[in-house]
Amino acid sequence: MFAGAGVSYYSHGMLIRQLLLKDHNMIKKLLIHHWKSYWRSPEKGQNLTTAIVTGLSFLILSGYGFAAGFYLPDLLKKIAPHESPTALLNTGVLYITSVWFLLRLFLQGIPSQAVDYYRMLPVKRSTLIWTLLLKSLASPFNMVAFFFYAPFAFKGVLSEYPLTPAICWFLTVISIELSSNYFMLYVKKRIFSKPTLILPFILILIVSLVFEFIASKSTGYYSGLLIGSVIINPFVVAIPVLVLGGLVILNYRSLDNNFYPDDLVIGRKENIRSYSRYDFLENFGEIGSYVALELKMIFRNKRPRTLFYYSFIFFIYPLMIYKNYFAPTYPLPDKTKNIIEKSDGKNNNSSRVTFIINSSAVPKSANVFVYGKNENLGGGNVDEVNLFQETDHRWSRSFQFRNGEVIDYSFCLGAPKSNAADSNGIPLIKNFLAVRSDTVIELNIQRWQVPLQKGQMGFLLVFWVVFLMSYGGAMYGEYLYSWEGGFFDLLLSRKINKEKYIETKFVIMVATSVLAFIIMIPYAFFGIQVLWFNLAGAIYAAGVNFILFILLGNYNRRRMDLNSNRMSMQGRDGWGQSFKSLPIMVLMGIIYLFMMLLKLLDYVFYAYTLVGMIGLILHRKLIKVAIIQFDKQRYKMSAGFRQN
Repeated sequence: MFAGAGVSYYSHGMLIRQLLLKDHNMIKKLLIHHWKSYWRSPEKGQNLTTAIVTGLSFLILSGYGFAAGFYLPDLLKKIAPHESPTALLNTGVLYITSVWFLLRLFLQGIPSQAVDYYRMLPVKRSTLIWTLLLKSLASPFNMVAFFFYAPFAFKGVLSEYPLTPAICWFLTVISIELSSNYFMLYVKKRIFSKPTLILPFILILIVSLVFEFIASKSTGYYSGLLIGSVIINPFVVAIPVLVLGGLVILNYRSLDNNFYPDDLVIGRKENIRSYSRYDFLENFGEIGSYVALELKMIFRNKRPRTLFYYSFIFFIYPLMIYKNYFAPTYPLPDKTKNIIEKSDGKNNNSSRVTFIINSSAVPKSANVFVYGKNENLGGGNVDEVNLFQETDHRWSRSFQFRNGEVIDYSFCLGAPKSNAADSNGIPLIKNFLAVRSDTVIELNIQRWQVPLQKGQMGFLLVFWVVFLMSYGGAMYGEYLYSWEGGFFDLLLSRKINKEKYIETKFVIMVATSVLAFIIMIPYAFFGIQVLWFNLAGAIYAAGVNFILFILLGNYNRRRMDLNSNRMSMQGRDGWGQSFKSLPIMVLMGIIYLFMMLLKLLDYVFYAYTLVGMIGLILHRKLIKVAIIQFDKQRYKMSAGFRQN
């Protein structure tokens, strides 16, 4: 056993020594080759615009990240003057890394094809693998994270702690971000081989979000304690660094075992027969037959099948979105807890503190609560201790505390994120009082952080509802004819019913919207109005967005590789595809702006429903317009599909 452990330790040490000492010159040459391969590519002129747009986008993101990291310490001091900005950011590192990980999963590619041409040359396999691992460090996501954490460490952490803890803190957060990078590379290769592996990650995320809502202390609180321990004991920085090293070695082993494309084939037989027939669709005539062919294309090929499984991730987003827009169920006040106030206050070791709140902005269904870490104030639970209502706009309650005790107190409506706020909307949380004598604290609260109601519909809510109802259809409709790009010439040479062929694509997109509505029915626990909003979004998506995808789909020129492992189409035309969605966004914004100018935002979803129903009524005529455009563009599309 000890011999095996020694061999494993020795082999890992050899890998690191090989990187640092033996092959660094060859790795340097290969990285230079990759840089030259772009600038000497014959396609450089065609891709230069895309590269410039992409580079400027990440340059802007890096600038935003630097500005956020530089000004965040001052902003956190204003929001929570009695809290440490570093401690507050520590609680958010977990959420930042999680969001960044999801973006990596969708947008960051796997650089496995960068060494294809070197496999036939006398270059060591280990050198090629280390080249791939080092190349992934140049990801724009890593750069943005660096530009965010570096100024915060310099301005925020270094102003609170000595140099050594600040450096260790920076190494910790960067190690966490780089660990996320290598973990994404390891997971993504397996998800492409077996897309169902993404389901456990979705389940973990759902459980974490649910725990976030029902637990008294958030997940970020515990992660903040772990990251904050690095400042107290700098030697703890070794843990994230070792985790990063372990993930690098894990990726090395994975790439070594799957060095050739044939190694990625899973040793199992696919049940092709289960996708070979869709008998129930035969009852729908010619459209049913076309739908069956499209379903075969989706489930028999890696690229569309992977996109199908990935689309389920977005149905987690309402857990984070809808809770900010729909009013919570406010707890009922407990009028039996009047034991503390019965103290006569004559005990010299304690004093009476009376809280008085004057506010006309409290909703009728809510009551004012006070909370803090002290047991008398609920131990941090926001719905544990309520003030007693004296009049329509006045609440008060007295408590007994030990002299010399420092208490923190905040006021809310009994629901999370419903704190009292100042005239600018900044929450008034974490107020402190050193108890020395009987004290009366009276506040006039003009605003509360009340979640948006029906009459306060924001454009972000409209956007997310329509986006979630459209996402599945958009993933299919954005590459409408590119799915058949490999055999598009065959379609043109056959006598097909073009109207039925195009209408089939519309039916499939509508079916994805219906499926999305069914999946999101459980979110009605936020409020029954969620069902109405989702239904309005589904109708608008079917009547407007999907029709526009059909009309704009006639201008696709790039063939889709159905077995590609990359998330963007061939990895080079993602921006071009995004520009085709611009008219859809503009139209949605025009409708919202029109309702806002008329001061009818209460009925904005009615407007989207009406426009969507008009589109559904006219969809056959609009499809005929798409057929005319298809006849004009089909040979140009065919030529474009043949070229790439």
